[in-house]
Amino acid sequence: IENERNHFMQEMRKTLRPGRIICAKNKVMQLALGTTPQQECQDNIHKLANRIGGPCALLFTDKAPAEVQTLFANYRPMDFARHGAVATETVTLTKGPDALAKLPHSIEAHLRQIGLPTQLREGRIHLLGDHTVCKEGQQISADVAQILKLLEIKQARFMLTVEAHWKKV
Repeated sequence: IENERNHFMQEMRKTLRPGRIICAKNKVMQLALGTTPQQECQDNIHKLANRIGGPCALLFTDKAPAEVQTLFANYRPMDFARHGAVATETVTLTKGPDALAKLPHSIEAHLRQIGLPTQLREGRIHLLGDHTVCKEGQQISADVAQILKLLEIKQARFMLTVEAHWKKV
């Protein structure tokens, strides 16, 4: 799971019904499946349990693996990036009132606090110089994530991918 968002996971759960997506702590999912041939709940499922790591989930469904992969490939919505995410594009704001024109004047002090060189003139927010909010490939800080959200720039793509599958023989 990349850029996990609860709303998007709920959409996938609805789409995959009557199948189930289980998100839990990795160790709990591993122990539930069994990590050794002696502990496993089904034949050879310990191989799947040993692959669980990082942000992941278990999907239980009757659908074919190819059908699930196609479904996951077609559902990749964008959302606002959070602190710690990697920027997918460089965002630069130009000097003047145009870059921040859609924001209310009351937010100007907050913009200054989070690092934007701004000034309030005649009830409009003016950017005092060209400003690079984030650069492609760099990690996003909490302040940058907040600026991107205020500017309504989405840089996080929710993605599910199939890493492995198990079928009862």
